[in-house]
Amino acid sequence: MSQIDHSTPHHSLAQQSSKKLASEHNTLLPAFLHQPDIKHVVDFMAYVENIRRDVSEEVWRRSIKNDPYFASWRFFLTSDPYTRWGLIKPKGYAGDASLMDFAYGHKSITYHIENSSALGRKIYEITFQAKQSNSARERVRLITNLIDEMAAERQKLRIGAFACGHAREFDQIKSSSIDKINCFYAINADEKSLLEISNDINQKFKVELVCKNVFRLPKVLIEGMNLDLSYSLGLFDYLDTRHAKKVLKSMWDATAPGGILVVGNLAVDAANIGYCEAIMDWWMILRSKEDMNELAQHIMELGSAFSCEVHKLDCFYYIKAIKNTNDAS
Repeated sequence: MSQIDHSTPHHSLAQQSSKKLASEHNTLLPAFLHQPDIKHVVDFMAYVENIRRDVSEEVWRRSIKNDPYFASWRFFLTSDPYTRWGLIKPKGYAGDASLMDFAYGHKSITYHIENSSALGRKIYEITFQAKQSNSARERVRLITNLIDEMAAERQKLRIGAFACGHAREFDQIKSSSIDKINCFYAINADEKSLLEISNDINQKFKVELVCKNVFRLPKVLIEGMNLDLSYSLGLFDYLDTRHAKKVLKSMWDATAPGGILVVGNLAVDAANIGYCEAIMDWWMILRSKEDMNELAQHIMELGSAFSCEVHKLDCFYYIKAIKNTNDAS
């Protein structure tokens, strides 16, 4: 089997990978790599994923920032306000709530879309429809539907979101569910994200804005939440195992007997990861089912779990744990 030459600096990562693919699959270096064009954005996105799978993580990380093909395409693709926001990181960190609003197609990003070039808007149509963006929207619907289901079965709901972002999951919940929400704890270290929540949903039901790092929540606050639903949708994409387990303990301690805990995490085989890393400089921690089972086992070891399961939906794995109703701790 042919090998990629990692020692030849004047050959780009794409060239080396493409030569290997050509020898194994009788293909040629795609012409679209040399000249970015809207007609080939989808082809390029697929090609990036192939290259990412084709080389080691070490080579991938070392090479993508200096690869001339990626540099040319990165310049072209940042006409898209979604891609540009992800690369520039206006809030100073990756994966902020406004970036996710581009994935959701939320009205708050309309200004950025309307003030983009025609090319930028065309590229956004593609990145918005990408599998990972669609999975992000599905992730929000999952929590929305769960809240509606719980509201139909319970007299009141106390809900807590850890690293809540803009909490767009409340945009589509039923009015009958809104009436059941006794309190929503919005936990986030980004004060501007909490301000967005305050302006958007604070009039619908009681909202407790908690502007704190999830690792620095006072014990008295955690134990006083008594949540029927405790969830975190995007935070675990940035946590190593040790920190993930620490947050899980806080979430579990905040969950009331009979309450539900839900955590989402990008899967190792999630779509569009190569695009996120190479074009948007957006790096996340991906987990396998075994990794998620390890976190689920940690919940079981904390005690009082009636059930704890891992399932996959599109690009994400989810842990769903239910606390024993007999637990009085």
